[in-house]
Amino acid sequence: MPVRSTPPGNRTTSESAVAVITGGASGIGAALARALAERGDVVVIADLDESGAQKLAAELAEAGHQARAQTVDVRDLDRMKQLIETTLAEFGSSLYAVTAGFAPPAPDFVVRVSK
Repeated sequence: MPVRSTPPGNRTTSESAVAVITGGASGIGAALARALAERGDVVVIADLDESGAQKLAAELAEAGHQARAQTVDVRDLDRMKQLIETTLAEFGSSLYAVTAGFAPPAPDFVVRVSK
């Protein structure tokens, strides 16, 4: 599936965005993952709850959506950078991140990625 380079509201039927959702295994994060998948985005469900993230990714995949589960502790900056880098490697350079239940410390958390 091609990854789009236009903002979320400007998608065509053959384009999709890639969303990395921290805290995506439950609650607001899971609801957001479902909503983004329904509108055609690729979702990466990043959570400490490995089984919850895998269960939701499998549920979304079974419904025909592209979803991946990643175990991650958002307090681990190196792991967060790795998550972004591996997601970019798999899906391309159009990526946005959504954080659920976490406000990163500024400015140290800013991850600059170029492709």
